[in-house]
This record gives sequence, C-alpha cells and structure tokens, in this order.
Amino acid sequence: MKQVIAIDLAKRVFQIHIPTSDNRPALNKVLTRNKLLAFIANQPESIIVMEACGTANYWCNQFAQLGHEVRQISPQYVARFRIGNKNDRNDAIAISEAFSRPDMRFVPIKKIEQQDRQCLHRVRQRLVKNRTAIINQIHGLAAEYGMALSEGKHKMLSEILDELEDGSNGLSPIFRELLQELYLEFKDIDLKVKKLSSQITQLNSISETAQKLLTIPGVGPLSASVLGIELGDGTCFKNGRHFSSYLGLVPNERSSGGKVRLLGITKRGDSYLRGLLIHGARAVVYRVSKLPLEQCDRLQSWLKKLITQNGVNKAIVALANKNARMAWAIVKTGEAYKAV
Repeated sequence: MKQVIAIDLAKRVFQIHIPTSDNRPALNKVLTRNKLLAFIANQPESIIVMEACGTANYWCNQFAQLGHEVRQISPQYVARFRIGNKNDRNDAIAISEAFSRPDMRFVPIKKIEQQDRQCLHRVRQRLVKNRTAIINQIHGLAAEYGMALSEGKHKMLSEILDELEDGSNGLSPIFRELLQELYLEFKDIDLKVKKLSSQITQLNSISETAQKLLTIPGVGPLSASVLGIELGDGTCFKNGRHFSSYLGLVPNERSSGGKVRLLGITKRGDSYLRGLLIHGARAVVYRVSKLPLEQCDRLQSWLKKLITQNGVNKAIVALANKNARMAWAIVKTGEAYKAV
C-alpha cells in the first residue's frame, strides 16, 4: 500500500504531513522550497495530496515526473476537516484527513499545454475588464462636458473622433487631450484583445477536441477552448453531471426531513467558463424562441417547452447544464455532437 504525503503549499516554506499506521506518530516536517523536490525524490512511490491553489499544478507536474501519484483537493473540502487554529501544520493534517474520505472529489491536474491556454484566457479576461472600465470612464467624464455618447462601442468611438475634430464644441484643452489619450488607450487594449482571441482560435483549429466541442449549440471558440482545458481527457469526472456540478450549474439543495427544496445554482467552480456557457446558451434560447415549432429539432423543441413552462432564464441555465454534460461525453467518447 502506498504511503500518503500531504503537503500544504506556500511561497517559500512547505509543511509535510505523512500519516502512519500501527499507532505510530505521524511525520510532520517543514521544508524550504529548494529542499522539497530532493525530499520527495527520496520517498518511495507515494500518493501526494495538496490543495488546489496557486503553484499546485507546477508541483503536481514535478512530483508526477518523479513517479508519484498526485491528487488535488478543492480548499472548500479541506477546510471542514481542519481542527484548531488555521496554521500550516493543521492545514496539512486536514488535507490528509480529507483525502482519506472514500467519496472525496478531486480537481483535475493541468498539463503545461493546458496552463498555456489558460494563461491566454486569463490575460484576455483582464484586458476585457480594462477595456470596459475605459468605456465607462469615457461615458462618465464626457457627460460632465455635455457629451451624450452612444452606448454601442463602435458608434461611441466614431462620436469621440467627431468631437475631437470639432474645434467649436467648447471642450477645454486639458479634457480634449485626456479624451484623446483615453481613445488611444482603448484602441491599444482592443487590439491586444483581438490578438489574443485570434491566438485562441488558431489553437482551436489544430485541436481535434476543440473542433468537436464547437459543434455543440451554444459553444463558441472561447468556451470550446476553456472546456478543453478544464476537462482534459475527462477521466477526472465520473460522468457529465459530475462535471456540471463542478462548474456550479446544478441546483443548490436545502432539503430536510424528507422535504426536497431546490434553490438557485450553486455557482461553484470556474465562474469564467460558467459565464461563457450561460452566454452561449442565451444566444441559442433567444434564437429558438423565435423559431416555429415545425422547424425545430429535438433539442429546440425541448427548449421551447422549457421556455413555456419555466421561463427564459431557467431554460438558459438548463441548456448550459446540458452543454456541459455533452462536452464531457464528447471528450470522453471522442464522438462529435449529432443533432436529432
């Protein structure tokens, strides 16, 4: 039987906990960063467990290269097993205790290629937020000078150029210069966003899995890329429902005394991917709501019935949930989506 090594990760100091049997005391050891790999390399083939946090994927890949089996546990499942105050030693013991549970759920370990693609999405996500902040600031500042700019991005940019070229609109020299700088900053960020989007699309074109995921209604280039990152080969999830639960697309349950009470979705997991699936499903639902019933396939007929019974918003979430399950099935079986 393999020994279990629980590691509480930090920036420079790592807490090691190795539980032992036969009523012997467990090993608790503190190691610095430059001594951790040497210690793990000298251990027999083991199961190494840690929290899914910053740097966890790096260490998982390093330990796997040394021949160990590596697992990641979500911090929310570890916290409930912590006894006493929060410190590195108690955290490492809690990780070991959480792993001992037979029904514990684990987080997929990302390979270097998956981390590269995830970095593209994270940088793009930040740039999109910065771009939105600039748009909002332009609207707010321009309103103080009597400029009512359009909400649409492209029309707003055209109006800004017109205002900058109009020398008789009464804008002060200082604000005119600031407005021009904001405009140029927006154009620079917008160019970077387009470049990253193009890079993501290019990576999708050489990925067979991404091409199959793109056949799902409501799954676009961004969501197909992130689904490939999160799913990997699909083996970390028992079934499609497990994956949709991992993304927080299943109902939050507050049942007691035999009375079932379902609330809104749990919203756990990757909020970025969940948002992409929701937005993609919204586009499909709005299109289906305008289609005649005789032109609908099986999925679209199901959606129209769901819209009638439960409303548009619940239909959107239901389709996002279904798309997550279908994505797992496609990755697991290797088959493409087939409309019926």
